[in-house]
Amino acid sequence: MDALMQRAADEATAAGMAESLAHMERGVHNMSRAAKRAVVTAIRAGESDPYGDGDQSCLATLPGMAGVHQTQGLRDAWSTGLDLMETAEREPFHFACLVGDAAAVGATIAAARRIDDRGEAVKRLLERRVSLMRLPALGFVVYGARLTPVPGSPAPPGQHAAVLRLLLDAGAAADARDIAGYNAVASATGVGACAATLAMVPPLVAAGGDPCAVNRFGEPILMMPIQTGNVEAFKVLLRAGAAASLNTHPPADPSQTPARMLLNVPSMVRALTAYRRTADKGARLCAVCGASARQQCQKCRTTYYCGRDCQVADWKRPGPDAHKRTCGSAAGAVDVDVKTMTAATSEVLTSISRATGKVSSAPLTPQAGTFKVKLQVPLTHLSSALAPRDVPSVKVQDKDGRLLVIRPDGPGAAACATLDALVRSQGVAGAKIYLAARWLPPAGRVEGGTGGDGTAATPTVLRLDTSKPLAPPSPIW
Repeated sequence: MDALMQRAADEATAAGMAESLAHMERGVHNMSRAAKRAVVTAIRAGESDPYGDGDQSCLATLPGMAGVHQTQGLRDAWSTGLDLMETAEREPFHFACLVGDAAAVGATIAAARRIDDRGEAVKRLLERRVSLMRLPALGFVVYGARLTPVPGSPAPPGQHAAVLRLLLDAGAAADARDIAGYNAVASATGVGACAATLAMVPPLVAAGGDPCAVNRFGEPILMMPIQTGNVEAFKVLLRAGAAASLNTHPPADPSQTPARMLLNVPSMVRALTAYRRTADKGARLCAVCGASARQQCQKCRTTYYCGRDCQVADWKRPGPDAHKRTCGSAAGAVDVDVKTMTAATSEVLTSISRATGKVSSAPLTPQAGTFKVKLQVPLTHLSSALAPRDVPSVKVQDKDGRLLVIRPDGPGAAACATLDALVRSQGVAGAKIYLAARWLPPAGRVEGGTGGDGTAATPTVLRLDTSKPLAPPSPIW
């Protein structure tokens, strides 16, 4: 009996798909020929997998506009929603998911459990793809939560969250993908995202939904909120773990990463900066074993450990990455000995002061008192927290454009590693930070004094106060 019921359900699904394809071919959805062809290709590729994701290969295999053209057909078709609403009208269970009817959804799942105590009937109910969008039941729930109220809904508003929990508790695949490679997390934070769908993200991620998922166009989920300017969706994704995809390179345009895109949206930059500062204070892990950290190095204050054993092991570890070689030289401060830097370990570049408009190629030189400097890392390292040992050069610049570039090798390696970690964790968008600095007099001399030979005490060590980042200047430079 169970086999006969499954066969009947599969035949009904196939018939519904065929009917939808026929409607599409007749121009019901007013799509281009390329869009129709893309849908037919995707549906045919998934015919052998009626309860799974089907073909999820990336469509963009060529760079530039050629890659864009490869994805445009399916992208245009997907954006119409295809036959989703028509399908819901002929599928009672999926209609109940769409309108948020928790009672009907619960009753249908319970009936499926009675049919087959092995859970196969429930799995087929939850994962059956019934529309050209190839959406499982979870997809209908998220889609319906964006439509308030859903036309013809017999359920009171606000039950979509309850339906989501019913489906997840019954074993629905939280990371199931639709025809274009979007999972439920992407749908909840993409076009049309609202408070109801954003509230679905934490339970979806907890159940296995991937916040860093990449669709069939080669784009991570984070790109959609950035493109639409939805700051709340962006924040929700960051908290869910999507920061790991900030530097994902779309095949069609590898330079257009989420990290670069958000630089054009000030509200997104502020959100990312706030997130990183919060994450730095909250989710601290041991630099050795990865466990939750309970203490920090009292010298550099940027490295954390679970206990004394790991801290001692990191200090004594051989090699250039040992903390003995990367630790700051004073509590809450980092000292840079400029005298030890040669052409191989420091660089002087041309810069433009945004405060004065002057072009300068002058190196950073000693000056009296405390002054403000800007520390900056390359934009390509915005998400370098993913590879903490791959440290870029750090540029130190004053308001007049005089600068020094500290490289990650040679005598400046320790300072570079510490400062890079500070910029990434506490800087604006993880790219730049402002600190107080002052030049220290040579050993045995007082500031502004002379040595025994009567010569001036020329400072060679620049001390950067890392204990408290400064506010950006106005105007910015």
